[in-house]
Amino acid sequence: MSKKTTSKDTPAVKTEAKVEEKPVSKVGQAAAGPVVYCGPSVRGVVRQYTVFTGDLPDMLKDFVKDHPLAASLIVSTEKFAEMRKKLETAGTAEAILYRQLKSEFQ
Repeated sequence: MSKKTTSKDTPAVKTEAKVEEKPVSKVGQAAAGPVVYCGPSVRGVVRQYTVFTGDLPDMLKDFVKDHPLAASLIVSTEKFAEMRKKLETAGTAEAILYRQLKSEFQ
């Protein structure tokens, strides 16, 4: 007598898709991919939502050194849509950082 195998007898196999996040580089280092500056526009330095590939320009590096909050508003292009929603939602950490940064140079 042979035993029939049914789908109930077959163990479930779990598959997990690994999503690897590309880390945004530290200021002054080459990025793993394109990044977007999501902070407020700063005359002569950077405009909001500017995309950078490779190293950040020296003027932006200097600005981030003087205003460390700005580093939190530079994200990978993969996270841009999420960041933009957070900036437009009152009370989120990102919206608060944006307002604090903007108040530093107005």
